Amino acid sequence: MHRQLIAAVLFLFFTSCVYHRSFVATSYEPVLVKDKGDLTVSAGMRPFKYYNVEVTAMPAHHLAFRAGYGGFFGLDNFYGSLLYVKDFTKYGMYVGPTLNYQHNIISRELPGLLFTNHRRYSYDCEYMSPGLVAGMRLLGDAEDESFQLILKAQYNLTQKYEYYFFNENNPDLAASYAVKDEEQLTRRIPDFFSIEPQFVYITPLSPNFIVKAHIGFNLVQHSFRHEYQYNDAAYDPKLHDAVSNHPKYLPVNIGIGIIFRHGKAEREPRG
Repeated sequence: MHRQLIAAVLFLFFTSCVYHRSFVATSYEPVLVKDKGDLTVSAGMRPFKYYNVEVTAMPAHHLAFRAGYGGFFGLDNFYGSLLYVKDFTKYGMYVGPTLNYQHNIISRELPGLLFTNHRRYSYDCEYMSPGLVAGMRLLGDAEDESFQLILKAQYNLTQKYEYYFFNENNPDLAASYAVKDEEQLTRRIPDFFSIEPQFVYITPLSPNFIVKAHIGFNLVQHSFRHEYQYNDAAYDPKLHDAVSNHPKYLPVNIGIGIIFRHGKAEREPRG
């Protein structure tokens, strides 16, 4: 059982470490503000290609707002949300609109090493994404471990979509032909929906310093089907038909982070 669990964790870890796709789902940090005047600042990473920092403030009872930035070299993601927050005896909830802007101009080349192919990819994709986020959280003392369940749904308005991907067989593995695949797409693909359920584990190191880990799943609508041809550039070149669905995305994301909390950190235990 332990071996299967370790294998699953490693699979999810390395899945999240591969190169970004043309659309990058953005995880939502847990909401820890509870009382008027509370403030949290968080920083996190998804190994090893995405970093984020954000601020959440609660200027009035039951009302919070959040602003943040995430990304990597060539990837910019700005987002904000307005939240209604309500706590009950043992659990709390929050819900509100969110707005996300993403510009993805990543351009990379990965040499073929060992059993991997030589790959080259380049994006220039831009989205404006209004959405809705809702979460449920377990309550307790400030020192208690807890968790949150978060669901974010958004409608992604495509502003620009330029996509190029090249995949060449490793000559040490297959010398019979060179180009395995080459796809180029320049057009504004139709707008699309995405849904991101997420589980967050939270463990405080002190009342004001918290560590968190999350696992999320990305469900993204394919709004465009691209049919194209490529030449295998072998000794006897031939054209091949291929079909590709867009946008491209990763189905899983995992990450870790730290959260600094300012406000009424010491709270009465809840019954």
